[in-house]
Amino acid sequence: MASLGPCLSCILSLCTFLLFAQAKPATKRVDLTLKSEVEDLLVFNDWVRWNDPGSLLITHLNGQAAQYYQSRDQEIKNLKTKNDWISRQKQIKDQLQQLIGPFPEKGALNPKITGIVQKDGYRIEKIIYESRPHFYVSGCLFIPDHATGKIPGILNLIGHEQESFRAELDQLVMINLVKKGMMVMTIDPPGQGENVQYFDPKIGVSSIGYSVIEHCYFGNQCFLTGTSSASYFIWDAIWSLDYLVG
Repeated sequence: MASLGPCLSCILSLCTFLLFAQAKPATKRVDLTLKSEVEDLLVFNDWVRWNDPGSLLITHLNGQAAQYYQSRDQEIKNLKTKNDWISRQKQIKDQLQQLIGPFPEKGALNPKITGIVQKDGYRIEKIIYESRPHFYVSGCLFIPDHATGKIPGILNLIGHEQESFRAELDQLVMINLVKKGMMVMTIDPPGQGENVQYFDPKIGVSSIGYSVIEHCYFGNQCFLTGTSSASYFIWDAIWSLDYLVG
């Protein structure tokens, strides 16, 4: 039994040495992109990369996304003439239309101003309209006082925040613009602000959760029915532009 002690110690020492020896260069070689399909048999080289099993899927998807970004960058580098850019614009537009699907026919906007808030140097008109029949969109129009003739108009769309354009930072941006003489239109995207899609009157909030969760839930339902949640977001914005310039 005495002879087993040194051997076991040697094995443990060797394992410790290998791990220590590989740890330092591994931190230099960590790369979230999958640049090659060639199998790397030096398993210790990337052990840091795979030490969190909860990140395997996102790492894989990030690797795929990185390849698409690299491909796009190469395509952009090859655009040399005006016709090259026009051709790419058409290609991207066709791809987006295929992914998003056709938009509905334009109907009646049926806009209503539900209230006006007067502020120092500008007013806020509370608006509601129908981007699709009986699909209501809430928003606000910031109008500078004493505006005459045509003035610059801005459509300001807010993402992810549950309170939408009512958030302090977003208010600061719009107030800054309107005080510079610009008219600012802003709306509640689906799942945000007053446009909550899964509102539960018993609890006073969404039954699904925060706005990002609403977006995911809403998007999954659209996929199951062969549509795209992006078409709702974009169509609401198009109608907002119509209202802004109308």
